[in-house]
Amino acid sequence: MRKQFMLILMLFSVFAFGQKKNAVDLTAPKMPVDKATNMITYTDVVQQQGSPDELYNKALNWIKKYFKNTERIIKSKDINNHKILLHPSFRVLNPPDKKGFQTMGGIVSYIILLEFRDGRYKFTLNKFSWKQPSYYPCEKWMDTSAGTYQKRFGFFLQQLDKEANKVIADFKKAMGAVPVKKDDNW
Repeated sequence: MRKQFMLILMLFSVFAFGQKKNAVDLTAPKMPVDKATNMITYTDVVQQQGSPDELYNKALNWIKKYFKNTERIIKSKDINNHKILLHPSFRVLNPPDKKGFQTMGGIVSYIILLEFRDGRYKFTLNKFSWKQPSYYPCEKWMDTSAGTYQKRFGFFLQQLDKEANKVIADFKKAMGAVPVKKDDNW
């Protein structure tokens, strides 16, 4: 009887320690979806002092500092209409396994459209797609009723939201920065 009790106690302790301690949250965040296109879209118009040319040049400086390969990312620069079109990408990771290791889940590419007018600028981030053999819009990650849905898609959406907000915050900071004038009389 005593041996059976010890065996049950040992099995219980093994199962108790076998439970996940740091489970990863796979819940998808609330994504900004454009009602007209049903696409994940981050957009805003920001009031900022400056002419369209000044704002355009500030944005180009930010692009050169923020992105590694600007020649590949910049798809068009239209100085006459004060627009810049970018096509950057970033990596998404799979949720950590039992040992805490994360593997690459793929590459997400997207579009950034920057537009400038007198005293304001507009940015739009959209057309997020997961690089696959065929076009795979990231909006499919939100459809939990689809037969192709996977739990990791919520984790991917968390990363997409974090990356988009990081890009936006850095861009707004750069656009609001006052350029330092060089003083030649030092």
